[in-house]
Amino acid sequence: MSFREPHISHRFVVLYRREPREIDGASEQWRGWVSRVQAPGEEAGAGAEQRVCFRELSELPAAVEALIQDASHAGKGK
Repeated sequence: MSFREPHISHRFVVLYRREPREIDGASEQWRGWVSRVQAPGEEAGAGAEQRVCFRELSELPAAVEALIQDASHAGKGK
């Protein structure tokens, strides 16, 4: 008999926006954040809401990975 681990998924909200500058001639800046959303049935406190801010889209995968690791550690700390 083989044991199958339950399906694990993570949900995220991502915001990435252009922020105009007040300085004449200055280029606009892009800023964003990502937050992990608690899944239905997930115990409260497991990976409590945390936002990770970023400026470049290339930083998004590392931010998502950090949120997943934090949620995994929180779930094991029962």
